[in-house]
Amino acid sequence: MLLTANNIIAANFESCQGVCCVVSQDRTLDKNRLSLYTKSMRSLTKRKFIAGALLSLLPYLAFAIPDHGKILWKFSEKSPCVFSHKDGTPYDNDILVCYYMLANLKDPVAQFNRLPTEASQKEFLRMISSKSDPAFSRLVKKERQILSSNDFKNIPRDTPSGVRLHILMMMGQRVLKDGKKACKPFLWPKAEDDSYLYKTNGDWPKTWLPCMRPFYARWRVLNQKAQELQSKEVARTQKKVQSLLSKIQGLKTGKVSIAEDSVHSWALSNPGQAIESPNGKEMPSLLRHFVLDQKSSLPPAPHPLSESEYRQRGYFNRGYAEGMKRLKDDALLSLSHSLGLSHTVGNPQEKAKNIIYQKGGTCAVEAQYEVLKSYGQKVTPKGLAEEAFKKGYYAEVQLKSGGLIGGTFSDKDGKLLKDHGLNVQVFSPTEKPAAASALSAELDKAVAKNGGAVVGVEAGRLWNDPNSSGGHQIFVTGEEVSNKDGQVLGYYINDTGTGEAARFVPKKDFDRAWRGMGYELVVFNEKT
Repeated sequence: MLLTANNIIAANFESCQGVCCVVSQDRTLDKNRLSLYTKSMRSLTKRKFIAGALLSLLPYLAFAIPDHGKILWKFSEKSPCVFSHKDGTPYDNDILVCYYMLANLKDPVAQFNRLPTEASQKEFLRMISSKSDPAFSRLVKKERQILSSNDFKNIPRDTPSGVRLHILMMMGQRVLKDGKKACKPFLWPKAEDDSYLYKTNGDWPKTWLPCMRPFYARWRVLNQKAQELQSKEVARTQKKVQSLLSKIQGLKTGKVSIAEDSVHSWALSNPGQAIESPNGKEMPSLLRHFVLDQKSSLPPAPHPLSESEYRQRGYFNRGYAEGMKRLKDDALLSLSHSLGLSHTVGNPQEKAKNIIYQKGGTCAVEAQYEVLKSYGQKVTPKGLAEEAFKKGYYAEVQLKSGGLIGGTFSDKDGKLLKDHGLNVQVFSPTEKPAAASALSAELDKAVAKNGGAVVGVEAGRLWNDPNSSGGHQIFVTGEEVSNKDGQVLGYYINDTGTGEAARFVPKKDFDRAWRGMGYELVVFNEKT
């Protein structure tokens, strides 16, 4: 596109998108150019004819004359907006204008440096600046609003810790979401999707930092405050559990009256859990029956016994409410173990150490990674993803929007396990009730014999999130079984989609998510 002297000021910024903006000089610039040129000519008075001819061509030759004052734009992630004159003299520019250009131009560095003169480049900057100033004023206003409304100091001091934790977590989510929305017109390039194959990471590039820096800083403060409260909530729950467990020890030595009221009230305050009896009034005698028949030593407790263990399991990765529910569930399971009402099959606490966050659509690949790690094999998430891609088990597709979509082909389920030396049996999806019942039996058998299995589930149902959907694979690492009738009460899972480990999912909820993907199942064992 060629912009003449008559339309350069009126030309809007959008007209330069995706093209090289070339700006010709106006009359004032021609006079400046003439002055520059005539000083460089020798014996002009002796060569009037030649000079006259050159002067008549000057408007057409203006861009060809060397301009040592040309502005160069140096771009790098470390210093993305650095201008200097061609002779090295720094150019004192407005960095926000630079970022506005980055946000709205295709190949902005090359385009800007192609402008032939310092004057044309300065005119270009002024043209951009006139349009960007109001936009940046709005950004500053939005930034103040977002930061002021997401400040932990706004929370009243007498707010209960649980409520305070919930507010902090909500603030942390909002400050990043609203910050990215406010910064979107000024940031370039866009965020990239996670992938082991094509991208180094899925974080926003460093070029986002000038705008996002205050929002990230506030998020870090909120996140730190939230983690401190999470630790306190875990410690508070642990204290309650330990107190009840010590009272249950009194039951074992015959001091029934010490514990029965406490355990009874706990069970009745948590309806629907495994340790509730059909008739609350019969609870003490029921407890006496199970507890006095137990050995003196306590069984392994599902409830986390240390902060590192709690961090590893990712209790609050799906938000405050789900985190508190998980803590409550695990506390009740620990009590159920101590009362002799149920026991865990497999070793989900040990397998929790292998949990990772997946990148892209590699859930099936990373579920198999966790399996191989549980067998002591030296594998890496990135290495397995690359192996699966090369062998045609896994694929990623670049969308027109610039995003990535990835997944493992359904007929390649379990292939990585087989390639790494395990015996593998894959059960095809089914919707028949009889077949579903048989697959449940196969899953229970696999957990009991080999400590786990890989299953396909519907993500939204598993996460209790109506905004999520689609197929997802998880590593089932154990199950909880009733001591009374041998029925499976629920399953323990490692979920690379949320980073949660040793999460207990009641059987009803698990079956609902499993049914959504036709009861996909992969079982395995070591070759003998």
